[in-house]
Amino acid sequence: MNIPHPPAPGDSPAEEAAHWCMRLHEEDCSEDERQAFQRWLAASPEHAREFAAMQEIWQLAAHLPPTTAARPAAPAPAPRRRGCLRRMGLAAGLAALVLLPAGYGGWRMGWIPDTYIQGLIHNLAHPLSAHVHH
Repeated sequence: MNIPHPPAPGDSPAEEAAHWCMRLHEEDCSEDERQAFQRWLAASPEHAREFAAMQEIWQLAAHLPPTTAARPAAPAPAPRRRGCLRRMGLAAGLAALVLLPAGYGGWRMGWIPDTYIQGLIHNLAHPLSAHVHH
């Protein structure tokens, strides 16, 4: 059996707690490792909290039904990208709700010249023509 490496110094307390939880449940966990765990546990109250949470997860996992066949790993969806696109769409919609009436009001009040509005409408109708120099 491969003995996993001890937690790295840059690991989060949650990652360290996961390592210790897994390691302490292995049959080949040495007495030196158990003492190292006790030192880690005593080093910070956060370590104790994280380890208690990891123990709870371990105990809950024991109640899951065993799997009989290996399932192919499905590609994980990209939630960050979907969330990012959703936020960008929301921001664009909010900008349109605010800027369009403000622009119309500014034009009606005479604050924005007609030539600017006409150029803007032309660029919106023909987006590529704005970048072509005649």
